[in-house]
Amino acid sequence: MSDPIIEYKLPLYLPISNLEKRYKLFKLPNGLLCFLISDPTEKIASCSLTVATGAFNDPENMLGLAHLCEHMLLAGGSKEYTDPQIFHEEIGKNNGSFNAYTTGEQTTFYFEIPNTNIMTSNAQTADKIGKSILTNYSIGKKEGDSVLPFEKLLRIFFD
Repeated sequence: MSDPIIEYKLPLYLPISNLEKRYKLFKLPNGLLCFLISDPTEKIASCSLTVATGAFNDPENMLGLAHLCEHMLLAGGSKEYTDPQIFHEEIGKNNGSFNAYTTGEQTTFYFEIPNTNIMTSNAQTADKIGKSILTNYSIGKKEGDSVLPFEKLLRIFFD
């Protein structure tokens, strides 16, 4: 039996302009803390997932690992959606966007999509991040796409 979802009841002090929004904070059985904001007046829905791992967590002999993993999660497939293009096509055909960034202390993945398609996109994002499939081919391909231009940039500035 898995742990239940725990919902926290916290007082929130909001500006008057935000009173129509609903807020929820809860913890999933896997320990992930979620903060939801619902605004039925918005036409665009967004979702953001931040993990507490960034460049400062990279091993000394593998600098850039967190950033590479961020790119690989965006480029790779997942257990249910094995073709990585399905996710990107779904977001694109619905005029949405998906991106990520890595800082020293965290990595954030986010997307925006018309709110009529939010449930499908949430399921795909959860599968893409929680059940990613990274292959040697996709890692080699991504290295060719992102590492080589960076090396060229270093040569321009420091040679």
